[in-house]
Amino acid sequence: MLETNEQTSHTNSSIARQSRRLRMKEKRDAQCTESDHSRNLVDKTDVSDARKKRRLILQNKKSSCGHPTSALSPSTVSPVYIPNVEDRAHSIDARKKRRLILENRKFSVIQPETQYSQVPLSNSEDECSSSNTSDSEDDMEQAPLADSNLQEYSDIGDQIWECTYCHAHMWLQERASKTKKGHVPTFHRCCRGGKIVVPLLEEAPPLLRHLLFNKTSTESKNYRNNIRTYNSMFSFTSPGMKFDTTYSKKGGPPTLRLHGQTCHRIGTLLPENGDRPQYAQLYIYDTDNEVTNRMKCFRDNTEIDENTVHNLKIMLDEFNIHAKVFRMARDVLEDNAFLDLKLRVICDRPEDGRVYNRPRVSEVAALIVGDIDSACNRDIIIQARNGGLQRIDEFHPAYLAYQYPLIFAYGEDGYRKNILHRYRHETEVTRQNRQSIKDWLSYRLQDRSEEAKTLLHSRRLFQQFLVDGYCMMESERLNWLRNNQSKLRVGKYNRLTDECNNDDGRQQ
Repeated sequence: MLETNEQTSHTNSSIARQSRRLRMKEKRDAQCTESDHSRNLVDKTDVSDARKKRRLILQNKKSSCGHPTSALSPSTVSPVYIPNVEDRAHSIDARKKRRLILENRKFSVIQPETQYSQVPLSNSEDECSSSNTSDSEDDMEQAPLADSNLQEYSDIGDQIWECTYCHAHMWLQERASKTKKGHVPTFHRCCRGGKIVVPLLEEAPPLLRHLLFNKTSTESKNYRNNIRTYNSMFSFTSPGMKFDTTYSKKGGPPTLRLHGQTCHRIGTLLPENGDRPQYAQLYIYDTDNEVTNRMKCFRDNTEIDENTVHNLKIMLDEFNIHAKVFRMARDVLEDNAFLDLKLRVICDRPEDGRVYNRPRVSEVAALIVGDIDSACNRDIIIQARNGGLQRIDEFHPAYLAYQYPLIFAYGEDGYRKNILHRYRHETEVTRQNRQSIKDWLSYRLQDRSEEAKTLLHSRRLFQQFLVDGYCMMESERLNWLRNNQSKLRVGKYNRLTDECNNDDGRQQ
């Protein structure tokens, strides 16, 4: 009986212990689940706060566009910054500076001292014309941007690279190979890697430099605003195209628009009885009243300065080779008024223009009394009277110098046909080594430190020159098509034959 009671009490105590263990385990499990749940809630709160902070930081960076933002404290949230127009302008300048710094760092490699090294230009190499880089009118100032929503323009920086061969100032984006990174850039658009050599333009006479590059003189300002009119006063040929004057009077940048086919024409040495002298005739007829006669041709333009016209006349008489030729014809006609005098402007020159940059009078033209026995097809024959207007060939060396005496102040030759890429003594000219009008224009239109800036700073006259140059290039292409019709027909026939053979093969 006693043993039975002891066994029963022992069983009850073990059951009580097991129940206490179960209750304690359940309590611990409940505490663990509660702590885990609270910890998860805290972690989620921290993650959401961190996301909010990052979102606000990115939003502030986008709105301030590069302005430094203050670090956010964990307890406070900084408000969103709304930029104004001035901050937007500052941010645009900051982005441009960073972009230029990154480009210079990317391509600023150590330059080997070889003939292929390219050295960036320094600002100290700019000449007196560096202050005249703007082609807009002097009295027009650029207004600040009033609308902050305007799209930012693409700025590629300055021309800080120089071609090794022709020393032309180039942009990095004009390099020949754009896939190679970290290499020294090379340029082919200016001289085709040193293949093309064209005589550089010499510094203009002192008067022309003063009129082009002096920003403070009222006389130079008047000259730049009416440069096309002054050039037409002294040009030897008349342009065959029609200019649209109404289009250029509208707002915006200066624009030149033409109608009809472009060509240059020249008349006789003397005008017909009762006619008013024009263009080249003004160098010969009634030179005592030359300034007055030149201004009468443009009497509708009241902005022409008579003193400037007089000074330009003296300058061309002293320096321009073509003006000297016409003055020589004037002297002969004054002494012998009844001579059958003809002026032959020679096309084919015995010397290459790259050896003798300025042509001599004997190379340019010849005065002939009576009939002309032999002459080249492209020679210009100017009769004394009754000759009418004649069209000048686009590839005559004096084609551009006759039309633009205020650009080619010395009468330098323009594009010359059938000359080599670069001068080599006793070398035959072939289709592979012949210089084209495109090569000549690509070389001439570049900016170089050692070359005069007369062409590039002629404003509206420079635009007219570009139109003439493009028309010369198109004329060369048309002449090639005209002279190679048989080759084109044979090529077209061969292509049609190949297509027919291919179709027959497919059908079989």
